[in-house]
Amino acid sequence: MAFTEYHRMRVLVLDDFDGFRSTVTRMLESFGVPKVDSVSNADDAFKLCEKERYHAILSDYNLGKGQTGLQLLEALRFHGLIDHRQVFALVSAENSKQIILAASDVEPDAYLSKPITAKALYHRLDRILVQRQQLKPLFIALDRQEHHRAMALCRDHISHKGYQTGFCQKLLGQLLLQEQNWREAEKIYRSVLEVRSLEWAKLGMAQIKQYTGELPTAERWFRDLIKSNPLCLAAYDGLATVYEGLQDDANLQKVLQQAVDVSPLALLRQQSLAYAANRNHDYQTSVKAFRKVLRLAEYSVYQTPQQNLDYARAVLNFHQQNPLPAAEYSRDAVEKLALVASAQQSSDIRMQSLLLQTQLFAVNRDQAQAKKQYHAAEDIAEAQPEIAETFPVQFEKVKTLRELGQLEASDQLLHSLCDLNRDNEPNLEILDTLLAEPRSSKNRLLIAQINKTGIRHYQAKQYGDAIAAFTKAKELFPEHIGVRLNLTQVLIDDMQ
Repeated sequence: MAFTEYHRMRVLVLDDFDGFRSTVTRMLESFGVPKVDSVSNADDAFKLCEKERYHAILSDYNLGKGQTGLQLLEALRFHGLIDHRQVFALVSAENSKQIILAASDVEPDAYLSKPITAKALYHRLDRILVQRQQLKPLFIALDRQEHHRAMALCRDHISHKGYQTGFCQKLLGQLLLQEQNWREAEKIYRSVLEVRSLEWAKLGMAQIKQYTGELPTAERWFRDLIKSNPLCLAAYDGLATVYEGLQDDANLQKVLQQAVDVSPLALLRQQSLAYAANRNHDYQTSVKAFRKVLRLAEYSVYQTPQQNLDYARAVLNFHQQNPLPAAEYSRDAVEKLALVASAQQSSDIRMQSLLLQTQLFAVNRDQAQAKKQYHAAEDIAEAQPEIAETFPVQFEKVKTLRELGQLEASDQLLHSLCDLNRDNEPNLEILDTLLAEPRSSKNRLLIAQINKTGIRHYQAKQYGDAIAAFTKAKELFPEHIGVRLNLTQVLIDDMQ
């Protein structure tokens, strides 16, 4: 069956090379497409998509300065400028493993390699457009978020053993998962697996186990998927979610590291690695991951000023842990913070940026610059006192005063924050990292458990295990006096 409505189509061609745009335009016109627009960069393409609805968009990956073709697709989805009936195909000479895996993450409708012939373009485009034509009511239901109607249409197509049965089975399973209908979803996936061992059906089974709380079983499913296909990125993501549920940050970091080693261009996955490494006090890995995040985020819809702030915080943590290798990141972090401070950001973000810059200059013994940035932050506080009183700004100020050597003022502000947030458990957990004794219920219980474990190992003369327990406690609560004394005692006894 061939697509018969080329004469009704409007297509956008996106490539930074004039000759290729002209060639593809002629190809499309030979198919009968009457309206073809072409542009050389993502910004112009986005503006056109705000005004026009294209039946298909054909984009190169590398578009020179600015967004890539994949970042454009993410932006169109993010802003609701592309729907399920529209086709987005990547047509690119980029054939590296990194780019291909990045494309599999973003999932354009097709990935076509240059050079491309009219025949190859026609066959690939025709197959996708036939699907859109055959399942038009289904795609309309998806666009309207009418999931129950979409599921009914999928079931009807499957029952009639239509040409798009495989696609409908996969989509039906996904919709059932979204509706939390685990039993029916499992029926779909098991019926598929009884006939053929398909990766997407195995992935669906793993997700069911994950969503229903059967985390050890989900872990086995995801690990089997990765073993059979080390490039299955969705399996790494699923396994990471399992470890989040198990509160196993060590394995979470390991699986995220494996995933970014496979596909290093995924911004959100790099960001997850940065935060996981930070929780594990592996600040060097955290800093490196955040640096990659900022590079990948430059033209991305997922760029936020918080990324710059958290990069600087990771650098400061790394500096406390290992000053010499951290020094090379300090200047870069200051530059990234300066971008945030000078941009049209909210005042609280600008204040946090200036306070973090103060800390970075202070730890690198540039007191003149540290004082300059601190005074700039105080100017904002004076002009907008309501901003200066927010918890994130106040918490950052506590750390800043410490780095400036104003310990009494820092301690006074810290204890004032504890009093103000005595009924705010999440904020107390944050403050606990600076306190000699944790105030939050969660961390009081945690430190008691770790201390108990360490003391039990110490009394059994299992000094290695005791050191490991108290070291973990010290990493979590570096100001806790009891933990530091216990660790010192065990180290002394271990040496005797």
